[in-house]
Amino acid sequence: MPGIKRLLVVCTGNSCRSVMAKGLLKKLLESRKDVEIASAGTAAMPGFRPTQETIEIMARHGIDVSGHLSQRLTPDMVDRADLVLVMERGHQEEILKKIPRAKKKVFLLREYADTAPSSPTMDIEIPDPIAKPIEVYESCFRAIQEAIERVVKKL
Repeated sequence: MPGIKRLLVVCTGNSCRSVMAKGLLKKLLESRKDVEIASAGTAAMPGFRPTQETIEIMARHGIDVSGHLSQRLTPDMVDRADLVLVMERGHQEEILKKIPRAKKKVFLLREYADTAPSSPTMDIEIPDPIAKPIEVYESCFRAIQEAIERVVKKL
């Protein structure tokens, strides 16, 4: 998708996965002043900080997300974005049910990045690590990192 200037990453609560993805995108694209990166959650409670585990994992990788505040996804956010990357099929379905005109720009992150798991028993979705051990957050981060690195190469 040439000409992508506004990226939107979406998860459920905008406190873990989309925060990780946004943080990685900002770090990898820091020299690209022409690209705007935002994140939101389909069921986010506005104004909440990322989970402590998310802050810790990102800090381990040199990215500070402690100032992030969650926001709920709106149709305007989707309309303004050139590309919307979601973590689960349910996010994609929810967006397209409410905003069918967005069909050509809403993708599962791993699908768009072409980092689908090699095993057919593994899922292309990136599961929510909320309320799970820190190791699950690290695994989530690695899956997001692999996909984001490939997305950046496409931009």
